Amino acid sequence: SDLHLSSGAHPTIRVSGHDPTTVGAEEPRAEPAARSRSRVEQIVREAAAEFGQDDALLLRVGVCESHLRPEARNVESGATGIYQWLPYVWNANRHLLSYEAEDIWNPTAQARLTANALGRGEHWKWAASEGCWK
Repeated sequence: SDLHLSSGAHPTIRVSGHDPTTVGAEEPRAEPAARSRSRVEQIVREAAAEFGQDDALLLRVGVCESHLRPEARNVESGATGIYQWLPYVWNANRHLLSYEAEDIWNPTAQARLTANALGRGEHWKWAASEGCWK
């Protein structure tokens, strides 16, 4: 797949040749302000900066996992949010940044916990989409 970044102060990432499929759908639970693509990109950039991570990588992973959609959910696996955290993996890691189980729907929590995990070298958590974002 090809990664395309648009020019401008806040580049938008588009990945061609990859379409993560959300099987079924539930009501969006993401905070309303985060539903806009530019707001989600801002949240991701802030999380990357906070944890000293490459914002382009964090954006690519989010695009590959959910097209940066906070409300994305795979009804078969339960993978949820921008970074498609599996609930049991979220629950095993959320304490690292003092999050609750329901914060899995929060785009800021998703971005921060993902940036934290990548900073700890835990890229393997997104191995299923690695061919897209690497």
